[in-house]
Amino acid sequence: MDTEVFTKQSLPAFNINGSDPEKLANEWHEAYKALDKAIETFARATFHPRDFQFQPTEVYLAARTLRESMLAKLNEVQNYTMDWYEHAYDSKKNR
Repeated sequence: MDTEVFTKQSLPAFNINGSDPEKLANEWHEAYKALDKAIETFARATFHPRDFQFQPTEVYLAARTLRESMLAKLNEVQNYTMDWYEHAYDSKKNR
């Protein structure tokens, strides 16, 4: 799901017959932390122009653009997990 179309209406309305919001909050928090680690690791992975030596500059620029796009997608997924976590956490407090 592209989070550009994500709205607060896409979040569940917790009720007695559904999932426990505390359990969901814990699961989404774990997902957030895992993505945080993945983003940190991805960002630290070596990506240097010298590795594109002897190739046209456009090759490096295209690779850099793709890398930035991939990092943005990871951040988008992490934002999505935070929305779920906050929603579940807030719902658990209101029970």
